[in-house]
Amino acid sequence: MRRLLRRFWGQHALLFLFFLLLSFSFWLFQALNETYEYEVAVPLRLDGVPDNVVITSDIPECVHMRVRDKGVNLLDYIYVNPIDTIVINWGDYSTGNGHFRVTLGDLIKNAKKRVEGQVLGVRPDTMLIYYNYGQRKRLPVRFVGNLQAADGLPVVSVSPTYVYVYAPPQILDTLTAAYLQRLDLKDISDTIVRYQPFMKLRGVKYAKPTAKVRIYADKVTTKSVTVPVVGVNFPATKVLRTIPSTVQIRFNVPSHREKEITAESFAIVVRYEELLEHSDEHQLQLSLQSTPSGVSNVSITPSTVEYIIEEVTSEE
Repeated sequence: MRRLLRRFWGQHALLFLFFLLLSFSFWLFQALNETYEYEVAVPLRLDGVPDNVVITSDIPECVHMRVRDKGVNLLDYIYVNPIDTIVINWGDYSTGNGHFRVTLGDLIKNAKKRVEGQVLGVRPDTMLIYYNYGQRKRLPVRFVGNLQAADGLPVVSVSPTYVYVYAPPQILDTLTAAYLQRLDLKDISDTIVRYQPFMKLRGVKYAKPTAKVRIYADKVTTKSVTVPVVGVNFPATKVLRTIPSTVQIRFNVPSHREKEITAESFAIVVRYEELLEHSDEHQLQLSLQSTPSGVSNVSITPSTVEYIIEEVTSEE
């Protein structure tokens, strides 16, 4: 009895699989004869570039051609018989002025002949290719971004600090720094290391694709220094006397810069012409002539001083 049941179900299973395969084949035949839109990648190559030429543009590896065709044809373009590589011949376009434009609509004519259906568009449709003859410039690397530490102040170090940049001379002359792509981070508590790419500029090629960026949160130290009040632009017969003659400047500074920020890093200057505008006053509101980068919460004590302008003789 069991043998008869197994034989019965085995025959029905084979019959079911046969009809399933037949249905799938019919569906596949119908599907492959339907019309679809698909983007076919056609390889692209630049040939004949002289050895002394540096291409400073990013040339895509392929051109994307939007095609409307039957499914069976699309499978042929993609997997069985791919469309031949589009070749850009350097000698046909180079004019020696640092760049040239290629209209891919003309170059893709041979590719269109392979397509039985309709070509709806090409991406990109044109390319602007920049080049030079080895001219380069050494530029400082600059970090760009907004950093906020969870506690303390964010500190950034970049390596390398300089990078060589290649571009046509007319572009190279305008460059003053190599800027990294913007990086914004909040709540920095641990050391962060990123390999940040350079900002993309048309016709510019960097000797290195990325720069190593190291970011960490440094503790903030409060420091104070004694700075003299200095008069400038005074006539030879006059001198500024302030009471007191020096003031205390208090500020916050990252720990790693505490030793390098000294009294000489600040300047409190009083100009003679400014005092003439307020000759009836005997108190002077002080302000900093210069403040070093990286310090914060700067305060001056006292913020105002009394002053007199003394006459001096040539003997003094």
